[in-house]
This record gives sequence, C-alpha cells and structure tokens, in this order.
Amino acid sequence: MVGLPEVFTVWGVETCRALHGADAMMTVGSTHPDYDSNAATWSRARDVLSGEDAVKAAGEKYLPRLDSQSDEEYGTYKSRASFFGATARTLAEYLDLIFRRAPTISFGERKELQPFVADCGVVALNVRSVL
Repeated sequence: MVGLPEVFTVWGVETCRALHGADAMMTVGSTHPDYDSNAATWSRARDVLSGEDAVKAAGEKYLPRLDSQSDEEYGTYKSRASFFGATARTLAEYLDLIFRRAPTISFGERKELQPFVADCGVVALNVRSVL
C-alpha cells in the first residue's frame, strides 16, 4: 500500500480503503463527518438545557457583543440579559408523558418468535424483564 508504513498493511486497513476509498482511514483523534456536522447542534442543545448560567458562560457564542462595546459594558450587558429556560422544563414534561405508563409489548401469534420471547439474553431473561 502506498503511503502507509508496513505495520499498517493489515486486513482491516485494506478492507476499509477498498470499501470507503483511499482517504477513509481515521486517526485516533479524528471524528466521523456525521459527528462533525452535528456537534454544534448538540452543544447548543446541552447549553440550552443547562440553563441561563451555561448560556451566559458561552458569552459571545449566544449573546453577540454590540459594536464599540467595551469589556466592562459587555459584562454588564450580559449580566442584565435573561434567558427563559422553557426547554429544560419542556423536555422534563415530555419525558414524563413518555414514561407515564409501562410499555405494551405484543408479539402476536407468530410461533417462530416464542423461543426468543422466552429467552432473549445470555442469562435466560425473557423479553419483558429485559425491557
């Protein structure tokens, strides 16, 4: 393989490159493109769910500095700003709605599912005890 030290010419790297292209090998510190495209959204959601302190701690990320505003003026501006934390309360209420009742499990009359329903784990657990 061109460009790789001999130690990396193992089945996994060759298969990865054959399936996904020459640039598919990821280093230990690299992230998946799907992660990269969603990381900012996840960070924003975490900050909003954490509340006003987290939003204010992010500073100019969520509360842009006005033109010609000094550091002291911006600090005062940020301290006067308010953040209505409805997102965390809404999430809590939706989770309460989802988990208010135990789930209903129905497998129908299919005979081929009965062995799985009776033992779906490695320690002889039935489906209802796993869920």
